[in-house]
Amino acid sequence: MNKNATGQGDPGYGSPCVHTVPNPADPGGQTLEIGERSEEILMIEPQMKNPYTYCFTTEVPYYQCDLSGKMKLSWLLKVMERAAGEHLEYLGLPYDRLYQEGIVFLLSKAGVRIHRCPTAADLLWVETSPQSVRGAQYNREIRVYAEKNGGPGELLAEIHTVWFMADPVERKILRPEKFTHPLPTIPPEEAMEPFGAARLRVTGEECGEQAFTVRYSHLDVNGHLNNTVYGDLVCDVLPFEELVNRGIREFRIVFRHEARYGEELGLQLFHDREENCWYVTGHRAAGPCFESQVVLNDTAESEDSVR
Repeated sequence: MNKNATGQGDPGYGSPCVHTVPNPADPGGQTLEIGERSEEILMIEPQMKNPYTYCFTTEVPYYQCDLSGKMKLSWLLKVMERAAGEHLEYLGLPYDRLYQEGIVFLLSKAGVRIHRCPTAADLLWVETSPQSVRGAQYNREIRVYAEKNGGPGELLAEIHTVWFMADPVERKILRPEKFTHPLPTIPPEEAMEPFGAARLRVTGEECGEQAFTVRYSHLDVNGHLNNTVYGDLVCDVLPFEELVNRGIREFRIVFRHEARYGEELGLQLFHDREENCWYVTGHRAAGPCFESQVVLNDTAESEDSVR
């Protein structure tokens, strides 16, 4: 028997524990039909959809949206990180337990494709599944949907990630044999294209450079610049008018070396006009930190962009 977030037994895969949360703006607490979001918000307890897919619902907070009310890239990366961490917790493998076993998972690469950008207060249905291990790489996919009638509706975004298992103290990459826990993976015929694992080569004309210093608010439990902060960092380097008017359609990032408190990163912006994309790279004093690629929407598609 599965357990939901409340610790109660769940009869089986695909049997969601559904409850509604009254909208505080509605003092009458009137009950509406599923999908009528003006009065009541449908919430689903986190659950296993099948042996390899974990799913949950989440609402897009206003404070994680931009000046046009659309979801920020950094918040989508937070959803990515939450999905991976919560899935392991659901399986009885929280961060603390893995740390005691000498294991942490560190993000190596990520790819994001935005089909339509969520806006403030939208309710999302999120699904995540591990893919087959490739060498020392743990691949994971995340699909973000509009919630519809207690399940997934329109596909809004896809995220493919590559993780390495490392020693939390020495930061050395560990082989898969170190991980002895069962972790069912999505069948290859159902798996997302591993677009986040593709190689990234920076091209184009350099357009500018600026400095960024890692501070307390940027750090996470691993003691380094959190993965999700890179979303804001990259967006802050992109040309403001281009970003606001067009928004992001695709984003990819490759992490070369973690950045720690007090380190200064030199951020460089490149524009490849032939490929119609932008690159943002970060360098530490001791070497490269990350490379990223951003593809913006065509102007006509900007209504469906993430900014």
